[in-house]
Amino acid sequence: MRSLACLLAVAAFCGLGAAPARAVDYWLGGVDPVVQQLAHKPGMQDYMGLVNDPAAWRASAAKVSVFKVSAQFILVGSPDMIRRVFNGMHARHIRMAVEMGSVVRLDPCGGGEGYAPQDMADKMGKKLRALGVTLDDMSLDEPVWYAHEIKSGMTPLHQPFCAYPLKVVAQRSAMSVKAMRKYFPHVQVGIIDVVSTSLVPPAQLAHDEGEYARLLQDEIGAPLAYFHADIAWRTNWQAALPLMRREMRALHIPFGIVIGGSPNQRTNEAWVDVALQRLKAIEADPATRPDQIVAQSWQNLPTHMLPETQPGTETYLLLQSERIAGP
Repeated sequence: MRSLACLLAVAAFCGLGAAPARAVDYWLGGVDPVVQQLAHKPGMQDYMGLVNDPAAWRASAAKVSVFKVSAQFILVGSPDMIRRVFNGMHARHIRMAVEMGSVVRLDPCGGGEGYAPQDMADKMGKKLRALGVTLDDMSLDEPVWYAHEIKSGMTPLHQPFCAYPLKVVAQRSAMSVKAMRKYFPHVQVGIIDVVSTSLVPPAQLAHDEGEYARLLQDEIGAPLAYFHADIAWRTNWQAALPLMRREMRALHIPFGIVIGGSPNQRTNEAWVDVALQRLKAIEADPATRPDQIVAQSWQNLPTHMLPETQPGTETYLLLQSERIAGP
C-alpha cells in the first residue's frame, strides 16, 4: 500500500493522469466612436488609443484572442478608422469580430436588437472587403431573446416583437451568415444572448438556446464557435447560468460570459469593481466557469479604455480578469 501511495504521489507531482490545464480565451469590446456619436452620449474617450498607444495595454493584450466592434462601426465608420482598428489588431494577432443583429426582417414585426435589415450583412461584407481588411468572427446579438422569447410589447421601431418559432429565427439568422460568407467564407459564427429568468424559467431558456444553436448549425452547415452569456444581473442568473453552460457543453460549443458593471454605478472604479466581483463569483463555482471571458461595456461607464494600470479602465478590467481566471 505504501508503494502504491508513493506511485500515486509521483504521478500527481508529474501531472500523470491529471486533467488538462484550463485555457481561457479573452475578448475585449467597448463603446466605439461611431456608437457614441449616433447615440449622442459620452463613451470611451480614448477608444482609438488601443491602436495609437499599444504600450498602454501591452500586458492585457498579450492574452486577448478577439476584439469586437459594433455593426454601426463598420456601416458608418470612416475607411481610415476601420482600417486602423482592423489592421492594428491583426498586427497583434488579435481576431476581429462584429456584434450584430442577424434575424433578417421580412415581416411587419421586429426591429432593434436581435434583428437586421435584409441587406445589412451584405453591406458590411462588401465594405470591409473593399477596404482590404478581414472579418474573423460574427457575434449574432440576442436572436433568441428578441425574436422568440419576448411575446408582447413593442420594439423601438414601434412594431410588435415577432415571437418566431426557433426554426424561423435560425433561418433568418442564417441569411445574414450566408450573406457575409460571400465575402469572408471562413468567418466564424457565435451567439451572444440574454441569460435571464424574467420571462421564461431557466430550464426552458437553456433548452431554447440549445435548440436554436442546433438549428443554426444545420442551416449554415458548420459548428458554432461560441455562445456568450449576456447576463441579466438583477434576475436569478445563478439558477440559469449552470444550465446554459451545460447545454452548450453538450453541443461542444465553447461557453463564455460578458463581464461588466451596471448603469447605477457612479464612477469608473465602482463599475469595474462590481464587474470583478461578479467574475469572482462565477469563477468560484465549477458549474459556471467559462471558456471565454468578454470584457465589454455598452454603458456610459467606464469612460476610458486605457491604461491597463489605472483602476477603472476597460483594459484594467481585462487585465484583472486575466489574473482571476488564469491562462
